[in-house]
Amino acid sequence: MPSDGPTPEEQIALAETVTRLRAAMSSLPPHKRTALVLFKVEGYSYKEIGARLSVSPRTVERYVADAIAHCHKELRHLREE
Repeated sequence: MPSDGPTPEEQIALAETVTRLRAAMSSLPPHKRTALVLFKVEGYSYKEIGARLSVSPRTVERYVADAIAHCHKELRHLREE
């Protein structure tokens, strides 16, 4: 009977992706990492994050975009391996 869960190979690949994503996020400057987590994980708006970080919503938008681009770049190396 086939399992509905990921195969052992898929589990290993997922674990590697998670490890690389954590490393990519850890290498972000703190203000960009905070903006990314508040926006993508916690669901805050740019305006709410801006108020917490004492920057404009546009600056928060740039922080989040930079953080996403950084993480994509770091994970691209994983796909190329």
